[in-house]
Amino acid sequence: MDITYLSRYSDGVKTKQPTLKLLKTRQRSMLGAFVVTDAKTNIDPNAILMRKDNAKIFTVSINDVRKLMATKKYSFEKTLAYYEAVTQIPHANRKLFAYTNRKHDPPNASITRDVTYIPEIIWYNNSWVNNSWVRNMMKNDGGVPCFWTKDNTAISDPFSKSWKIYDEKFPDRGWRITYDVHDSIEKVLAQLLDFLEMHKDEKVVHVWIQGTLNGKDPKTVIKDLQRGLEFNAGGDNGLFDNNIIDFVRGQRTSEYLELWHTPLEDSIDVWDYYGGKTPVRIPVIPWRVSNLGPRIYSRSIPPQLFPPTHFAKAMNITDVKLTLTEVYCNYSEFVEMVPINSDDALFLDFAWMPVGNNLYTMAKITEATKGHLLKVKDPDFFNGCGSVVTSAHACFGIGRSNIDLINQLERKLNTGHSTSGHMIASVLAFQSQFMWYLQEVFNNFERGSSVYITKFAEPGSGMYHSIYEYRNAIHDMKTADKSKLYPNYARNNLDICEKFVSSLKL
Repeated sequence: MDITYLSRYSDGVKTKQPTLKLLKTRQRSMLGAFVVTDAKTNIDPNAILMRKDNAKIFTVSINDVRKLMATKKYSFEKTLAYYEAVTQIPHANRKLFAYTNRKHDPPNASITRDVTYIPEIIWYNNSWVNNSWVRNMMKNDGGVPCFWTKDNTAISDPFSKSWKIYDEKFPDRGWRITYDVHDSIEKVLAQLLDFLEMHKDEKVVHVWIQGTLNGKDPKTVIKDLQRGLEFNAGGDNGLFDNNIIDFVRGQRTSEYLELWHTPLEDSIDVWDYYGGKTPVRIPVIPWRVSNLGPRIYSRSIPPQLFPPTHFAKAMNITDVKLTLTEVYCNYSEFVEMVPINSDDALFLDFAWMPVGNNLYTMAKITEATKGHLLKVKDPDFFNGCGSVVTSAHACFGIGRSNIDLINQLERKLNTGHSTSGHMIASVLAFQSQFMWYLQEVFNNFERGSSVYITKFAEPGSGMYHSIYEYRNAIHDMKTADKSKLYPNYARNNLDICEKFVSSLKL
């Protein structure tokens, strides 16, 4: 798409032509005003005139990138994806005038299937002690069924050659799974589940793990597989009343395709579409960003699921009313869903229930549900995305009118405490994204340090707001609600937010 000729237009251009709208972003034109006061002058005229915080190529230290990769074990691609998500600007491209970031591969999609019985599993780390394919071949029934992993498909070593002869005599009783084909723990787990389903009538099966899977030795792979099979048993000898969660990598669902395959010229500016309208939940998906500001690539797909929180349990807020009807999706390869464990059931405020192909709803963790539920394996990847959510919902302007801003400034001059604008906007969001914002506030308040997992040029250090500034936000939110500025769904979030702030300790 050649839009070179569009560069002569300002960012506030009025047009109905889709290509011209690419250069229109209302947010960049919302400047403000000033007052005369005893406080220090804080205007940078050129920063205002030139939109320096928007029309700029920023820098990221290669040392910061390397440190993040080392400390979090991220690939370079995942590291860039984190920077892009929390800043909402892409890695620069010299060849294009308008562009988005690199497309994320599809995530693991979870599906469920019934498994009524799992036999006893004996695990073997690298060595199949006191067993062999030759020995099993001599038994009338083929011996105990065995699930075996190797690095390569090639039948070159003596054990593999023995297995091939055994497999011809006892088909499907011994499975040989190789990492050059099944190259992730999810794929190996899926094969193990199929093996267990096939041999569910056996009393005992063997799982013999050899080889190195993505740098993980057999001991680590065994632990990962055991976590994948970790459910609460009921009855005798491993009888389960839960569904087992199976993982399929790389499913390009319609929601995924709609996000990542919509051309940039068909997207809509967030502030142009939502600004000035009645407040609603914006389905925020942090992963696809452009150099032209926040965009909407579809008006109908669900929001990105965010990690389950733990602040409510930690703060002893017991009456959190979850919105269980909102449907979420996962749009990124970097967001891995894994089963919750017994500790999570005590720790987390909610978990994710699969309700379709890569579709999820929030769910309470109970004895009846916990065997079905998932969490985000790496919640740190979302640290900072709470501000992405609140900044999107700031387009509705609650708490940002001219008189609101004047009153907030007067209050600050009189008391020394400002107001959290992020909190005022937060309750408009989908609930899991709103609760993640509160989790970030909780983390920042508890640790007194940045919520981000890498360095940024933040204006200050330590806590972002004092408890008084959050209380000021609650005051302004309740005032706005008296004027019916908040929709009905947001009042539940407002109730949670008020309890959260009242539970913060000085």
